[in-house]
Amino acid sequence: MNFPTPVHYSRENSSGWKIKDWETANKLLSYLNTNGMSFACFEKEDGSYVQCAGGKRRLTVEARIYGEGKSFKHLVFGKGKLKNEEEKVETTDYHVSVDSSQVLQMRHARLIMKPWLEGEEFPPEFKVTDMTEKLNTEPVR
Repeated sequence: MNFPTPVHYSRENSSGWKIKDWETANKLLSYLNTNGMSFACFEKEDGSYVQCAGGKRRLTVEARIYGEGKSFKHLVFGKGKLKNEEEKVETTDYHVSVDSSQVLQMRHARLIMKPWLEGEEFPPEFKVTDMTEKLNTEPVR
């Protein structure tokens, strides 16, 4: 099934290219590896995107969704309630700090990304944490 409109795929050390279907996106996600490529982003025409970083067994999935005007929500996906236990997800060059409930696996990333890329909502079985306000109030380091 083709996406409603092509999306821009990008990854570490690449400005990316346009893709038009889940088969291609799924294949590109299979390259995620903390010893190599450890970041993948799929961006729609309005600037909204879903991305994952880490490795196949430990990764984080985030989205930035644009609404009216230039407003957006920055979302982080997890399984179950927040545990208030910080964990680090390693990537090739850095680590991402997330709640332990937000450390996912590639199979979860695929379940989150596929419906959204195909024009549907994010699946309700994942806990969505809105990090917009936190990101806008934390000092830049």
